[in-house]
Amino acid sequence: MAVAAEGDVRHDDWHRVTTPDFEMLSDLAPPDALALADRLTRFRIAAQSLLGQQELSGPAPRMIAFRSARAFRQVFALRNISGVTLSSISRYTLAFGPDGLRGYDSGALTAFHEYSHYLMQNNRQMNYPAWWEEGYANFLSTMYAQDDGVVVGHVPPIRRRQMVRSRPSLKDLFDDRIVFDWKRRDLEGVYLKAWLLVHMLQLGHLSGLPPFHERVPEMLAKIDAGESTRVAVETSLSMDLPALERTLNAYIRRISLPTHTLVVDVEHETPMDVQPLAVPEVRHALANAAAAAGNLRHAARLFQEVLDDDPDDIDALVGLSSTTQDPDHSLEAAERALALDAEHPGANVRMAELNVTRCSQATRDECLAVWRESAEFYRRAVRNDPDNVDAAFGLGVIYLHVGQPGDAMGYLRVAHGRAPWVPRINLFLGEAYRLTGDVERARAHLTKAMHWHRDLRWRERAALALSMIESGNGN
Repeated sequence: MAVAAEGDVRHDDWHRVTTPDFEMLSDLAPPDALALADRLTRFRIAAQSLLGQQELSGPAPRMIAFRSARAFRQVFALRNISGVTLSSISRYTLAFGPDGLRGYDSGALTAFHEYSHYLMQNNRQMNYPAWWEEGYANFLSTMYAQDDGVVVGHVPPIRRRQMVRSRPSLKDLFDDRIVFDWKRRDLEGVYLKAWLLVHMLQLGHLSGLPPFHERVPEMLAKIDAGESTRVAVETSLSMDLPALERTLNAYIRRISLPTHTLVVDVEHETPMDVQPLAVPEVRHALANAAAAAGNLRHAARLFQEVLDDDPDDIDALVGLSSTTQDPDHSLEAAERALALDAEHPGANVRMAELNVTRCSQATRDECLAVWRESAEFYRRAVRNDPDNVDAAFGLGVIYLHVGQPGDAMGYLRVAHGRAPWVPRINLFLGEAYRLTGDVERARAHLTKAMHWHRDLRWRERAALALSMIESGNGN
């Protein structure tokens, strides 16, 4: 990932807006931040009505709203997108800069797009292909309210003109099944093509096309189960790929694209509070977000700035340990954090992580000792912070490694309950079920990991475990 420019983003004029559904950190002027938070709340009401969700579970997301595109690019080192959703088993962070669409009142399109990702992922049990999730997030992002309800499916004129020329082909679009490459040159065209396809599948029946929207759940279920996207699309929609491409090309050239009006009331009074943020809080938040996006150099720089002002900031020491590229410096920071507070959950999790890395070049017997030592750090973290899902997951994995799958089960279930679609969690939970003889549950979780893990090596590991089940060697 490209390294961000070294120009400073100001950290002394930020505020936190707190609502019942999310918190938003922003360097926008407070009235503008409150107005954006209000629009996001109204958007959530409409989107949940369309998605059929009643309640949100898990921790509330954190949003980071940047006043300038340059500031967003510096923190995330991303040059060709204006927003990003960073999800983990412990937190959702939705970050976005200004939209960059001129001549259209798009003020919150990127914010709506990123919030859509969170709303789609919340409570879901299946994995969506990248093109569907991005296309549907764009589809939701342009909703707007009018007197008789909320209009769904609006496409800004500038985007429609771009869609006519958008590449790639559907075949190429479907090849990016698990994740889009943020660095690809045709990324904007990919997003536009996905948006257009989702629009046609959801609303095409309003313009005389077959009722594709009725067949979409079957299509997504087949893809989630591991069927190739092309086969799932063609069998579910009863249309081969060349015909679907021709239909899509004709659809975008219609005089107007259909929209649908949801009868939903988004008028409400939501309590909101805005408070100024201290500089260290801003640096912590931006550093954690940068680290989650892979911009470790910028994250380490921000953590070091916190420590320059307060050498005993334990969270900054833990953050620096996780982001510095110097192994000795990383260990030193973690040890100093534990010396300041031996019970600190984050410091214990970090020390456990550092311990586990020692097994990469160790024997099995040496690793057993390391894993047992690491388990103690994880247990201390869970004891002091029962809601620390990262610690619970780490402890579950350790128990699995040392041959205690029954003990691992409860901790891995906690992590799975927070993020049931994450392939890595499904892999280890599936292994725990396999080793305890619960073949059916093991098969379900390992199959998800085999089809959806981003790393080929882990997909192969899941496939090996499945083959052991099928051969009768499940244990």
